[in-house]
This record gives sequence, structure tokens and C-alpha cells, in this order.
Amino acid sequence: MIFVELLKDDFLERIEKGVFIVDFFATWCGPCKMLSPLLDEVLEGYVNKVSFIKVDVDKFRDLAINYKVRGVPTVICFKDGLPYKEFSGYIPKQRIVDFIEDCLK
Repeated sequence: MIFVELLKDDFLERIEKGVFIVDFFATWCGPCKMLSPLLDEVLEGYVNKVSFIKVDVDKFRDLAINYKVRGVPTVICFKDGLPYKEFSGYIPKQRIVDFIEDCLK
């Protein structure tokens, strides 16, 4: 897995500079389990361009509420600490690529 799972409450410091793809997920979520390997596959090609974080919404509920995560999986692109764009649910590989490419513009 190429994601760094958020283990402590240092999210804001981590995302303050650069481009981050953040996967808000839950361990019990079926669509999250389907999306995770696809994200891993796509994101391998962006290792030196963006950083990746997984946020377990059950462990970091306040963070999920703060970013208005209403369902999982929700993937948010942050640029220099600010949310830029997002998607929710399972999406095909090409849409993930398009999402990341747009985040890098």
C-alpha cells in the first residue's frame, strides 16, 4: 500500500504544503474495499507528484465532519491545505486518473 494511514491528529500540519489525495474510508465499507486497490494502482504513477493519506472516519470522526464527508469512500484533493475537489463512492480507473490530473493543474 502506498498510502500513509493517519494514525494521530496531525492532519492539518501534514497537508499544509503540496498536493494531497486523501481517502476518507471505513474498515466496514464494501465500496471502500473495492476502491482501495484501484487507488493504489493508479497512484503508483504519481508517487513523486502528490502525497496520499488514508483517514479512517471511525477513528477521526471530527475530521470527517469538518470536511463534510457524508459517505464513504470520499476522496478529497487538498492543495496547500485547502480542499480543491472531491468524489464519493466507487469510480472507474480513468475517472480517478482524470481527478488526479486535474488536482495537479
